[in-house]
This record gives sequence, C-alpha cells and structure tokens, in this order.
Amino acid sequence: MVDSADQARAIAALAGAALRLVNETAAASLIAAADRGETRARVDFEPVRIAFAAGRVGRLYDRGLIDALEGAGERWLARACRIFSTLGFAVATVPATERREQVGGAVDTTSSIRIAHLELGFATAEESKAAATAPLLQAVALPAAHLWRSRAETARRIERYERKVLAVIDEQAERGNASCRLPWRAFASGPPDAHQLQRLAELLRGRGFRVEQIEPGAVLRVFW
Repeated sequence: MVDSADQARAIAALAGAALRLVNETAAASLIAAADRGETRARVDFEPVRIAFAAGRVGRLYDRGLIDALEGAGERWLARACRIFSTLGFAVATVPATERREQVGGAVDTTSSIRIAHLELGFATAEESKAAATAPLLQAVALPAAHLWRSRAETARRIERYERKVLAVIDEQAERGNASCRLPWRAFASGPPDAHQLQRLAELLRGRGFRVEQIEPGAVLRVFW
C-alpha cells in the first residue's frame, strides 16, 4: 500500500514505462516477426547498465536477467520481463560489455555491461489459463505467446501455399493462358480457411496479379 503521493507517482511511472515497452514496442516487433513466420522477436530500447558479475557475460535468461535488472535499479525493465514471462515468452538478452585497460595496459577488465534489447522466444509456447488472470497482466494488451506462435505457423503455411500457387501459374503461363482457377484443394489440404485464402490473395496482388474470389473462402481466379 502506498503512503504518499510521491510513492504513487513513482509506481505509476514504473508501470507506465513497462507497459509502453510491452504494449507498443514489443507488439510492433512481434507483428513483424510472426508475419515473416519467425518465432523469435527482438525488442530494442535505450541501453541500461547493469553491474558486472560472474555469469553475466554471454546470454542472460529469464530469472537471471530479471535479478540483474532489479539489482541495477531498472525495475521498469524487470517488470516488463516478468510480464513477458507471464505471457509465456522465453526472455533473453545478450549484454554488451565495455572493457578498460588496467594501469600499464597489460590486462583488460570488464568495467560495465549494457543491455539494449530483449529477445522474446515463442516457438514452444503453450496456452496457460492461469496467466489470463495474473494480476501482473492488468492493462496488458499484448496477446499471449502461444497466439504469436500460431500466427507465425499460419504465416509459414500461407508461404507454402503461395509457392504452390506460383508453380501452378508458371505452368499455366507456359501453356499461353492468361488466368487460372485455383480451388483450395489445389494448394492446401483440409477444409477451406477464408482468412488464409484472403491473406494469400493479398500476397498475390502484391506481386502484381489480379485476384478474384469466385467462391468466397474456397476458390480464387488469378489473372496476369
């Protein structure tokens, strides 16, 4: 419980900084990564310094990273890391070390360590019902890690569809045709997915093709 306005302002500032990193900066990085079919996103921010200690050269993960940030007084960033972990992300970073020469220049020593990014991994993320009600996630708009994994898997699937469709178009163009009809089963298995078909159509339009949906959610006609 707070006991002064100053303390309340400090808590609000800390929470606000963490939420901006989570809801804005990280969201943009995750969207870009997942839409490329990747399951790891890099989140950059202004460098912060942590004290040199054994085990802090190389990669830092989850608990070790949070402890280092707390020890350096970077509580807003430690809070952001806790939020990411609660959402199901694997959180890591690679600190940059600064070295200085001792008197005489004989030996280099590490003088400080800087952290300027986080790596959020979600390749194996699973849904957690407990996380949905975690108090730490109040005011957090970022979707959980397993939803980003699903988005990346869908992006890779659509990329495979696109390659198959382009192969069909190549074959039809070689025959002198100026268009072709593409039912869902020509490039995908399982029941038609309207969202994935729409995304495929957008990718083809980006390549200069004219695309019409003959049967919404099931069949495309492509013109070139």
